[in-house]
Amino acid sequence: MARAESIGNSVSLCSALYGACVVALWADDRELARRWVPLMMEEAQRKGLLGWLRYAEWFCQALRLDNLPERSRHIREVSERFAGYDAPRREMLVTFCADWVDDGMIARLARGEGLWSAAEVWRAAGWRSERGGMTDEAEAFYLRAIDIARQQGAMGWELRAAQSLANMWAILGHEARAEQLLDETRARAALQRIAD
Repeated sequence: MARAESIGNSVSLCSALYGACVVALWADDRELARRWVPLMMEEAQRKGLLGWLRYAEWFCQALRLDNLPERSRHIREVSERFAGYDAPRREMLVTFCADWVDDGMIARLARGEGLWSAAEVWRAAGWRSERGGMTDEAEAFYLRAIDIARQQGAMGWELRAAQSLANMWAILGHEARAEQLLDETRARAALQRIAD
């Protein structure tokens, strides 16, 4: 980010901010996200960079999830508008909030579309099924999310899916399975960090 800021080119800065903002949001580093998202919004507006402004608006929707008194209303409002959003926006938003998964996203995956966010969509589908009491279906979705994340080398999303499945297993009284899954996933993550 420092290098992108020092160059003084708005497109370069917004490009760097795109990557930095989304990673900060996924890593739950809200301090950085709260600094970078408004910077991206301001720079894109100032220079009329509508494509980058569009992404900054998506990131703002994710940041609004932090406003706990308004969180439920915000989730509901976005859900009500969700069908009108284009596929890339829906794919990005579901990586920030599992509540925003819909059947259309799952259908897109079945058609081989939107695969970049497949692990998160399947994890969100698992969470939705779990909330609905369909734990067998939820488990299948979580396992699918883990498998896809492994295939894509998306260790962060593999960890998220494994944590979701382990939480459900623990609630269902399968603590040993949950611990084993988390231990194996964390060990794989540690090996990947060493290899990188």
